[in-house]
Amino acid sequence: MKKLIVILLFWQPFICFAQQWDAVNENHEAVSFIEFFPRIYFGSNESIFVQDDDQYVELFYNLEVTDGVRLDDSCILATIGSGTYSDAVYKVNLYTGMSEVMEYFYKPQVIEKHNDTYFCGFWGGIAKSQDGYSWSNVHTMQTDSVISNIFFDDNKVIAIGNFNNTSFILRSEDDGPFEFIGPLLLPCHAAAYDLINHKLYLGVYDMSDSDGLYVSNDYGNSFELVRYMDSINAIYVVNDNLLGIGIANHSDDYNGIYLYNIETDILSNVSGNLPNKNVSNITINPFINCINIIACTPDGAYISCDALTGNETIEPHFENIQIYPNPTHNKITVSINIEDTGDYMLKVLNVSGKLIHEEGFNGLKGELKTMEIESFKDLNAGMYFIQIMHGNQTVYNQKIIKY
Repeated sequence: MKKLIVILLFWQPFICFAQQWDAVNENHEAVSFIEFFPRIYFGSNESIFVQDDDQYVELFYNLEVTDGVRLDDSCILATIGSGTYSDAVYKVNLYTGMSEVMEYFYKPQVIEKHNDTYFCGFWGGIAKSQDGYSWSNVHTMQTDSVISNIFFDDNKVIAIGNFNNTSFILRSEDDGPFEFIGPLLLPCHAAAYDLINHKLYLGVYDMSDSDGLYVSNDYGNSFELVRYMDSINAIYVVNDNLLGIGIANHSDDYNGIYLYNIETDILSNVSGNLPNKNVSNITINPFINCINIIACTPDGAYISCDALTGNETIEPHFENIQIYPNPTHNKITVSINIEDTGDYMLKVLNVSGKLIHEEGFNGLKGELKTMEIESFKDLNAGMYFIQIMHGNQTVYNQKIIKY
C-alpha cells in the first residue's frame, strides 16, 4: 500500500490527455504569431498570410515579419526587418495588400497598443506613437540590445529586453521615462501578463537547475519560482489559475503544449496529435463557438477545441453578467457586476473580426454597470460577438444572434 501511494504522488502533478489538433493553415507554413483583427492573418518568416474566404493570400516582404497589431478596420501595423535599411514599422492594408513605411527602426521585434498609444520595441530602443503614423523614440539602448515583450497595466508600461545572453526589465510610469528595473538571473524566452491579477510570468532557462516558470507580483521588481521547467518558449494566460505553456528546442518526448493549473500545481500535457511540438506561441481564436487554444509551430498553426475540457475549464472573469435579449432584433442590454476596478472597453464584432461598435467605461469593484447597445437594429441578420477588454486582455466573450 505504501508503494502505491508513492506512485500516485509522483504522477499526480503531471497528466497526459489525447487532444485533437487541426491545422489552421492547410499549407503548413511556419507560424510565429497569429492575429484576428481586422482580418485573420499570421506571420511566417518573411511573409504575412491573410485569410480570404477559405484560403490565405501571401504578402511577401523578403524581410522577417515579427509582429502585428490592428490600426483600423482595414490595416495593421507590422514590424518587419532583418537588419537592413528597409527595417521599419509598416502600415499594411489586409484587403489590398498595399504597404508603406511609417517609421524606420532597426530590426523591430514587437508592437503593442494600449488605449490610443502604440509602442514598438526594436534593437536599440523603444518608440511610441499616438496614431501609428508619427513616431518618437522614448528609450535608447545599445544596438545589440533588443526589446522582445511589452505589457501594460494602468499607468505602467513594462518592457522585457535581452542583451547578449542576459535579460532585463524596463518600466515606465505615468508616461514618464523608462527606468532600468534590473537584470534577470537567467535569459527570458517567454513572457505573459495577467492583467486581472497584476502578475508578470516569465519562462527562463539556460539549461541550469534554476530553469523554470517565475512570477512577479510587483511589476517586475522581484520574482519567485512557480515551478521548475525546462525550455519554456511560450506562455499564455488562460484564466486566473490556468496557464498555457509551450515547450520547444528540447526533446521530442518533452516538447509540446501544456496546461498548468497554478492552484493545484498540476501540469497537463495536451499535445495530443500536434504534428510539430516545437511550440513558439500560444493564443486563442475569439470568433469560433468553442473553448479553444492555438499553438504556433514551424509547421503551421494548429487549433484544439478539446484541450481545455475535462478537469481544466475556463471560467469568465465576470461571473455575474447578463446580455439580453439573445437572439435580438433591435438592441441588447448588457448588465455587468464589476469584479475589478479599472478601465474597460466593450466591443461588438462580426464573424470576420470587424469592429461594429465600441464604448469604454470605468468600473468600480462591486458596481453594477448597465449599458444599452442600439446599433443592432442597423445590422444584418447573423452572428456577432460581444467582447469585453480590461486593458489589452480579453476578459469576456459572448456570441449574439441578430435575426
